[in-house]
Amino acid sequence: MAAIIAIGVTVVTATIQWTAIWYEWIIIGIGAALIYGAQRRIKVSGGTNWLKLRRGWVRTYELTRVTAHSTPAGIELRFTDRDGRRLSVISDEIQRDRYMWDLVYNGIMHSVIAGGAETNNLLHRAFQVPRPKPD
Repeated sequence: MAAIIAIGVTVVTATIQWTAIWYEWIIIGIGAALIYGAQRRIKVSGGTNWLKLRRGWVRTYELTRVTAHSTPAGIELRFTDRDGRRLSVISDEIQRDRYMWDLVYNGIMHSVIAGGAETNNLLHRAFQVPRPKPD
């Protein structure tokens, strides 16, 4: 971000002399941090039977596949619903809102137990999702 801002300032001023002024770099650093922070926020929304992240969404009660994967950012949940829609989200982003997590967790539980959704071991260990009983 800082590099993009610096290039932009150079193009706008049509000179590179501004780089010798120390406080210009502080302003660029603050601007880059603000832009990064605004982009970093993830907008997660959910309803009684759906979860939306940015432009993607899934039906939480119609999941055919729910897996958890360990990443440097935390545990990533990957969802696939019966219509083939896919969504991946870091679990902490959902768990920050207790009500949202309750809705998503209930959908996961229903999809796994009643719908037979495909899962992996980390999902069962990390989120205490019971395994469906064999038929």
